[in-house]
Amino acid sequence: MKYYLLVIAFFALIFDELNIFFYLVISSFLHESGHIIACFLCGSRPHIDASVFGLKMKGYPDSKWKKLVVIICGPTVNLFLIIISKYLLLNEFNLNIYVFMVVNVIVLLFNCLPIFFLDGGQIAMLFLQNKYI
Repeated sequence: MKYYLLVIAFFALIFDELNIFFYLVISSFLHESGHIIACFLCGSRPHIDASVFGLKMKGYPDSKWKKLVVIICGPTVNLFLIIISKYLLLNEFNLNIYVFMVVNVIVLLFNCLPIFFLDGGQIAMLFLQNKYI
């Protein structure tokens, strides 16, 4: 019962003709890498925990503004990937690039939802704390 996500991932990789699952994994990895790189650039050392719901980063910077920068860098990576994909689609239509772009739009919009453990929720919590205004 512990490895049901691996079984789902295995079947998704086999039966996914548009490579949506593959692009989702790449987009999510790059999204989280944006958070991690920003965290290092802000002077703190992140710690990553993996769970059923995805990856959770601990070890944010102490400054609220630096924490805001770290949180925003994840969706910024997805926005950057969308812009690159759109630019590549201007010259010639490619189904794989189009699917990659759509997956990044979905990841970007999903992470901006104001739900606590997502980026949008963490930004909302920063503004609701009202400690740095």
